[in-house]
Amino acid sequence: MIVKKFFYLFIFLLLSACANTEKPSYILTNSELHQYRNGDNLRYGLLNLSSAADARGTLTYTFESRDLFTPANNFLSVFFLKTDTDGNVNFPFVNTYFTQTEDGNLTLEAYSESDKAYWLIEQGNTTTGEVFYNSPLSDISEKTVIDMPLQNCPTDISIDICTVSGSTRVDLTPLGTETVDTDYAKFEAYKFNIDWTVNTDSKLYLISGTQWVYPPLGVVKFNYTITTELGSNTLIGTLTATNIKIPAANKSASAPSL
Repeated sequence: MIVKKFFYLFIFLLLSACANTEKPSYILTNSELHQYRNGDNLRYGLLNLSSAADARGTLTYTFESRDLFTPANNFLSVFFLKTDTDGNVNFPFVNTYFTQTEDGNLTLEAYSESDKAYWLIEQGNTTTGEVFYNSPLSDISEKTVIDMPLQNCPTDISIDICTVSGSTRVDLTPLGTETVDTDYAKFEAYKFNIDWTVNTDSKLYLISGTQWVYPPLGVVKFNYTITTELGSNTLIGTLTATNIKIPAANKSASAPSL
């Protein structure tokens, strides 16, 4: 009898422990994109489906505040989206730079490669960049397109000396909302199809695939095929950690407390 009581107690404690470690679930309470700060990061578990052994590793996006000398002969404070990988994987894409408005719009400003900056700017213009994500995301009801030349501009002379050194195109197609499961949590997220091409004067980069965006964080899952002159890799990434705090109101009422 005593043994049976201990058995049931053990089962109860085991089930309780499992319930307490269950992943939280987050819902969409609004669709305004998170206002990023210097040091915000998102870490993903990364799986390379193109390798023979399905290589695994991690990818970390870190928003680093930088000042870039713009074609208008002044400095622009931008976010450098730093990418770090660990394990038997890499993320072969060009360096990217963003700015963000007070209403959350995330604007793609420039790329860099081999110590050269490539600005999204029309010939003869001084206004750089193009909106990448409109905030709130619920306002994105149809495909949006960025189709811009890239210009390389020396930092110590007039914008008139800028030369067209490539092009970029981003096609972002909304696919509604979907609940996705990651190692960090379950998220009710906006689903997008993305085709992103960067053609500099020396290299070509292409991302094609699907991404799931949870507005209080950003991208929480992606399935990309990345193509460069070295070939193509299909990468699946799911969120494993972040230092960005999610509002308590976003947690599903049925989710366990952590």
